[in-house]
Amino acid sequence: MNIPLPKAGHWAKVRGGKSIIVKKLPQDYTGKNMVTLHLRTEDGTSQRMLSTPRKALIEEIRNDSRLSLIVPENLANPDLLIKAAKMSLIADKQNKRYQHGMVRSGSGTPNIYVAPVNIDRAIRFMDTLIKALRVRGHDISIHGHQTFVLINGQKLAIRFMEKVRQVKNDDKYAMTEYYPSDILTFRIETFLHGEWVSGSQPLEEQLPRILAKLETEAVREKEERRQIDERHRQREEQERIIRKQRERVEKEKAAFKQLINQAKRLQTATFLRQYIDVVEERMQSSGSITDEKKQWFKWARKKADWYDPLVNSEDELLGYYGNISIFL
Repeated sequence: MNIPLPKAGHWAKVRGGKSIIVKKLPQDYTGKNMVTLHLRTEDGTSQRMLSTPRKALIEEIRNDSRLSLIVPENLANPDLLIKAAKMSLIADKQNKRYQHGMVRSGSGTPNIYVAPVNIDRAIRFMDTLIKALRVRGHDISIHGHQTFVLINGQKLAIRFMEKVRQVKNDDKYAMTEYYPSDILTFRIETFLHGEWVSGSQPLEEQLPRILAKLETEAVREKEERRQIDERHRQREEQERIIRKQRERVEKEKAAFKQLINQAKRLQTATFLRQYIDVVEERMQSSGSITDEKKQWFKWARKKADWYDPLVNSEDELLGYYGNISIFL
């Protein structure tokens, strides 16, 4: 409503007892005179908050009757990938190949890294997530130890892991040891990654937000890829234009160089003929022309015709002028 706000240092002056100038309220305000308050739902969510695309998508996923977003207490009819991950984790547990007291799923199975006590919970969560992704028309791809969600042609790397806690020993070496923290996380490992932690809200209750983030992240990456491809296309087009212009310049320079060369050849051929005529005229005047000289005059005029770009006659020994490398 154009209510004037205090400048920096205003309240410090007030506390210090210094005089201040209070701006008057504007008399010519013509904007809105009402404030709209948005009703909150029982879970404390404002209707206005749901107006953003991502929050609207979260609500859509929550209301998708095809989905079962409640993680069951017992694993039932697991996805084939989850079966493989469970076998791998149990084998790792039995063989006690622990790292920081945790087990890791093997190559070719969903990326899971947790303490043995949390294997069942991780498996049930990932099974629910994968099934929901498939219902939403997406897929899962495994490459070695990496797990990708395939959404709308985009690959998003994901993993389920338990955080580790650091404990420093009090011995003289001050070694740091790592232990399971019982804090489970789900991560999207992209440039603008997302991470959900099982804290005040269990990870199992955050599935709608996780699904929405995966889908919006795929859209973002696709648009980013489109922009990168468009910039690449524009750069290639600009380079093509520059390359074409350079080719035109080089072609123009070559044509001009040829023009100068032909002009010089014509000038030289003209000088040759003038020289031959002068020599012949003087020898005739002095009566000293011999048969050998007559043959030379004939040879010299042929060479002038061979060098002249306007005549460009063929020489019986050198061929055409353009077919040999000669600089005169």
